[in-house]
Amino acid sequence: MSKTLKPFTGNETEAPVEESATTTTAITTMAAAGGFEGEILPSEIRIPTLNVVQGVGDLADSFRSGAIVLNKETQLTDGGTPLEVTLLRCRKFYVENIPYGSEQRPAMYDKLQDVLKAGGTLEWVNDTPPSFLPVLQCQVLIKKPEGVSGEFPYAYEDGDYAMALWTLRGMAFTRVGRALLTSIAQMVNQGKPICANKWLLTTTREKLKNKNTVAVPVLRNAGRNTPEFADFAASLMA
Repeated sequence: MSKTLKPFTGNETEAPVEESATTTTAITTMAAAGGFEGEILPSEIRIPTLNVVQGVGDLADSFRSGAIVLNKETQLTDGGTPLEVTLLRCRKFYVENIPYGSEQRPAMYDKLQDVLKAGGTLEWVNDTPPSFLPVLQCQVLIKKPEGVSGEFPYAYEDGDYAMALWTLRGMAFTRVGRALLTSIAQMVNQGKPICANKWLLTTTREKLKNKNTVAVPVLRNAGRNTPEFADFAASLMA
Protein backbone atom coordinates (compact mmCIF):
# COMPACT_ATOMS: atom_id res chain seq x y z
CA MET A 1 0.00 0.00 0.00
CA SER A 2 1.23 3.52 -0.74
CA LYS A 3 2.52 5.62 2.08
CA THR A 4 0.07 7.98 3.72
CA LEU A 5 1.29 11.53 3.40
CA LYS A 6 1.12 14.38 5.81
CA PRO A 7 -1.92 16.49 4.90
CA PHE A 8 -2.17 19.98 3.57
CA THR A 9 -2.32 22.52 6.37
CA GLY A 10 -5.48 24.17 5.10
CA ASN A 11 -3.74 26.02 2.27
CA GLU A 12 -3.97 23.92 -0.87
CA THR A 13 -0.79 25.48 -2.28
CA GLU A 14 1.40 24.03 0.45
CA ALA A 15 3.37 20.90 -0.30
CA PRO A 16 2.68 17.68 1.60
CA VAL A 17 5.83 16.14 3.03
CA GLU A 18 6.37 12.45 2.68
CA GLU A 19 7.28 10.73 5.91
CA SER A 20 10.53 9.12 4.94
CA ALA A 21 14.24 9.25 5.60
CA THR A 22 14.61 12.12 3.17
CA THR A 23 13.16 14.51 5.73
CA THR A 24 15.93 13.80 8.22
CA THR A 25 18.90 13.15 5.93
CA ALA A 26 21.07 16.08 4.95
CA ILE A 27 21.04 16.68 1.21
CA THR A 28 24.43 18.33 1.33
CA THR A 29 27.27 19.06 3.70
CA MET A 30 29.46 21.96 2.72
CA ALA A 31 32.73 22.96 4.28
CA ALA A 32 32.70 26.75 4.17
CA ALA A 33 31.40 26.62 0.58
CA GLY A 34 30.36 30.07 -0.59
CA GLY A 35 30.49 31.35 2.98
CA PHE A 36 28.34 28.57 4.47
CA GLU A 37 29.36 25.58 6.56
CA GLY A 38 27.09 22.77 7.75
CA GLU A 39 24.22 20.67 6.45
CA ILE A 40 20.96 21.68 4.82
CA LEU A 41 17.95 19.41 5.35
CA PRO A 42 15.14 19.10 2.80
CA SER A 43 12.66 20.15 5.50
CA GLU A 44 14.54 23.44 5.87
CA ILE A 45 14.17 24.46 2.22
CA ARG A 46 11.10 26.50 1.29
CA ILE A 47 10.10 26.80 -2.36
CA PRO A 48 7.89 29.81 -3.17
CA THR A 49 4.32 29.06 -4.21
CA LEU A 50 2.61 30.06 -7.44
CA ASN A 51 -0.98 31.21 -6.88
CA VAL A 52 -3.95 32.27 -8.98
CA VAL A 53 -5.81 34.91 -6.98
CA GLN A 54 -9.52 34.36 -6.33
CA GLY A 55 -12.17 36.91 -5.41
CA VAL A 56 -12.11 35.73 -1.80
CA GLY A 57 -9.31 34.47 0.42
CA ASP A 58 -6.12 35.78 1.94
CA LEU A 59 -4.83 37.23 -1.35
CA ALA A 60 -8.02 39.04 -2.37
CA ASP A 61 -7.25 42.10 -0.24
CA SER A 62 -3.92 42.69 -2.00
CA PHE A 63 -4.45 41.52 -5.59
CA ARG A 64 -7.21 41.45 -8.17
CA SER A 65 -8.94 38.18 -9.02
CA GLY A 66 -7.14 36.35 -11.82
CA ALA A 67 -3.70 37.75 -11.04
CA ILE A 68 -0.80 35.27 -10.87
CA VAL A 69 1.28 35.80 -7.75
CA LEU A 70 4.64 34.43 -6.59
CA ASN A 71 4.95 33.49 -2.93
CA LYS A 72 1.79 35.48 -2.09
CA GLU A 73 3.70 38.75 -2.36
CA THR A 74 4.83 39.48 -5.93
CA GLN A 75 2.36 39.91 -8.78
CA LEU A 76 3.85 38.38 -11.90
CA THR A 77 0.97 39.19 -14.26
CA ASP A 78 -2.63 40.34 -14.10
CA GLY A 79 -3.58 37.06 -15.75
CA GLY A 80 -3.92 38.55 -19.22
CA THR A 81 -0.22 38.81 -19.99
CA PRO A 82 1.28 35.31 -20.52
CA LEU A 83 3.77 34.02 -17.98
CA GLU A 84 6.46 31.67 -19.32
CA VAL A 85 6.93 28.53 -17.24
CA THR A 86 8.88 25.28 -17.61
CA LEU A 87 8.05 22.11 -15.71
CA LEU A 88 10.89 20.75 -13.59
CA ARG A 89 9.21 18.00 -11.57
CA CYS A 90 5.60 16.89 -11.12
CA ARG A 91 3.82 14.54 -8.77
CA LYS A 92 0.23 13.33 -8.83
CA PHE A 93 -1.60 12.07 -5.77
CA TYR A 94 -5.09 11.91 -4.28
CA VAL A 95 -6.32 13.97 -1.33
CA GLU A 96 -9.46 13.53 0.74
CA ASN A 97 -12.14 16.04 -0.23
CA ILE A 98 -12.98 17.87 2.98
CA PRO A 99 -14.23 21.45 3.46
CA TYR A 100 -11.59 24.14 3.06
CA GLY A 101 -10.26 25.30 6.43
CA SER A 102 -11.45 22.18 8.24
CA GLU A 103 -9.35 21.02 11.20
CA GLN A 104 -9.74 17.42 10.02
CA ARG A 105 -6.55 15.93 8.65
CA PRO A 106 -7.25 14.68 5.10
CA ALA A 107 -5.94 11.32 3.99
CA MET A 108 -3.63 11.23 0.97
CA TYR A 109 -2.62 8.36 -1.30
CA ASP A 110 -0.29 8.00 -4.23
CA LYS A 111 -2.35 5.41 -6.10
CA LEU A 112 -5.98 5.12 -7.15
CA GLN A 113 -6.15 1.50 -5.96
CA ASP A 114 -5.40 2.67 -2.42
CA VAL A 115 -8.16 5.29 -2.62
CA LEU A 116 -10.61 2.56 -3.65
CA LYS A 117 -9.39 0.20 -0.91
CA ALA A 118 -10.09 2.96 1.61
CA GLY A 119 -13.65 3.23 0.29
CA GLY A 120 -12.99 6.48 -1.54
CA THR A 121 -14.58 7.73 -4.75
CA LEU A 122 -13.45 10.10 -7.52
CA GLU A 123 -16.83 10.70 -9.18
CA TRP A 124 -20.10 12.34 -8.23
CA VAL A 125 -22.80 9.85 -7.23
CA ASN A 126 -26.20 11.53 -7.59
CA ASP A 127 -25.80 14.62 -5.38
CA THR A 128 -22.87 13.27 -3.41
CA PRO A 129 -19.46 14.75 -4.35
CA PRO A 130 -16.36 12.57 -4.70
CA SER A 131 -14.64 11.80 -1.42
CA PHE A 132 -11.16 12.18 -2.96
CA LEU A 133 -9.71 14.57 -5.53
CA PRO A 134 -6.71 14.13 -7.84
CA VAL A 135 -3.96 16.70 -7.28
CA LEU A 136 -1.03 17.55 -9.54
CA GLN A 137 1.81 19.33 -7.82
CA CYS A 138 4.49 20.80 -10.07
CA GLN A 139 7.81 22.42 -9.37
CA VAL A 140 8.17 24.98 -12.14
CA LEU A 141 10.75 27.43 -13.41
CA ILE A 142 9.32 30.91 -14.04
CA LYS A 143 10.86 33.47 -16.36
CA LYS A 144 10.87 36.94 -14.81
CA PRO A 145 8.40 39.19 -16.65
CA GLU A 146 9.47 42.66 -17.68
CA GLY A 147 8.89 45.30 -15.03
CA VAL A 148 8.57 42.80 -12.16
CA SER A 149 10.80 43.08 -9.11
CA GLY A 150 11.52 40.33 -6.61
CA GLU A 151 13.96 37.49 -6.16
CA PHE A 152 14.73 35.57 -9.36
CA PRO A 153 18.01 33.89 -8.40
CA TYR A 154 18.72 31.84 -11.53
CA ALA A 155 20.17 33.51 -14.62
CA TYR A 156 20.30 32.09 -18.14
CA GLU A 157 21.49 34.20 -21.05
CA ASP A 158 19.32 37.35 -21.02
CA GLY A 159 16.67 36.09 -18.58
CA ASP A 160 16.24 35.68 -14.82
CA TYR A 161 14.27 32.80 -13.36
CA ALA A 162 12.72 31.60 -10.11
CA MET A 163 11.42 28.24 -8.92
CA ALA A 164 7.91 27.86 -7.59
CA LEU A 165 5.56 25.14 -6.37
CA TRP A 166 2.25 25.10 -8.26
CA THR A 167 -0.58 22.92 -6.94
CA LEU A 168 -3.49 22.03 -9.24
CA ARG A 169 -6.70 20.64 -7.81
CA GLY A 170 -10.39 20.99 -8.47
CA MET A 171 -11.15 23.05 -11.56
CA ALA A 172 -7.46 23.86 -12.02
CA PHE A 173 -6.73 20.15 -12.29
CA THR A 174 -9.58 19.68 -14.77
CA ARG A 175 -8.58 22.64 -16.96
CA VAL A 176 -4.79 22.37 -16.80
CA GLY A 177 -3.69 19.27 -14.89
CA ARG A 178 -5.09 16.80 -17.40
CA ALA A 179 -3.44 18.62 -20.30
CA LEU A 180 -0.13 18.57 -18.47
CA LEU A 181 -0.44 14.86 -17.68
CA THR A 182 -1.14 14.17 -21.36
CA SER A 183 1.96 16.12 -22.36
CA ILE A 184 4.06 14.45 -19.67
CA ALA A 185 2.99 10.99 -20.87
CA GLN A 186 3.95 11.91 -24.42
CA MET A 187 7.34 13.28 -23.35
CA VAL A 188 8.10 10.21 -21.25
CA ASN A 189 7.14 7.90 -24.12
CA GLN A 190 9.59 9.81 -26.33
CA GLY A 191 12.34 9.52 -23.73
CA LYS A 192 12.43 13.30 -23.19
CA PRO A 193 12.46 15.18 -19.89
CA ILE A 194 9.39 17.25 -19.03
CA CYS A 195 11.56 20.39 -18.99
CA ALA A 196 11.96 20.06 -22.77
CA ASN A 197 8.69 21.96 -23.28
CA LYS A 198 7.79 25.52 -22.29
CA TRP A 199 4.33 26.85 -21.50
CA LEU A 200 2.48 30.17 -21.40
CA LEU A 201 0.20 30.65 -18.39
CA THR A 202 -2.74 33.06 -18.25
CA THR A 203 -6.08 33.04 -16.44
CA THR A 204 -9.75 33.41 -17.29
CA ARG A 205 -12.98 33.63 -15.31
CA GLU A 206 -15.62 30.92 -15.31
CA LYS A 207 -19.03 30.65 -13.67
CA LEU A 208 -19.74 27.59 -11.58
CA LYS A 209 -23.04 25.74 -11.31
CA ASN A 210 -23.71 27.56 -8.02
CA LYS A 211 -23.44 30.89 -9.93
CA ASN A 212 -20.12 31.82 -8.29
CA THR A 213 -17.39 33.07 -10.62
CA VAL A 214 -13.82 31.84 -10.17
CA ALA A 215 -10.47 32.49 -11.80
CA VAL A 216 -9.01 29.45 -13.53
CA PRO A 217 -5.60 28.93 -15.15
CA VAL A 218 -5.19 28.63 -18.90
CA LEU A 219 -2.04 26.95 -20.18
CA ARG A 220 -0.80 26.94 -23.76
CA ASN A 221 2.08 24.87 -25.09
CA ALA A 222 4.69 27.30 -26.41
CA GLY A 223 6.89 24.69 -28.09
CA ARG A 224 10.24 23.25 -27.15
CA ASN A 225 12.96 24.82 -25.09
CA THR A 226 16.39 24.75 -26.66
CA PRO A 227 18.43 21.70 -25.64
CA GLU A 228 20.81 24.06 -23.83
CA PHE A 229 18.02 25.61 -21.78
CA ALA A 230 16.55 22.18 -21.00
CA ASP A 231 19.97 21.12 -19.69
CA PHE A 232 20.11 24.31 -17.58
CA ALA A 233 16.64 23.61 -16.15
CA ALA A 234 17.46 19.96 -15.42
CA SER A 235 20.68 21.00 -13.66
CA LEU A 236 18.65 22.94 -11.08
CA MET A 237 17.09 19.67 -9.94
CA ALA A 238 20.35 17.73 -9.74
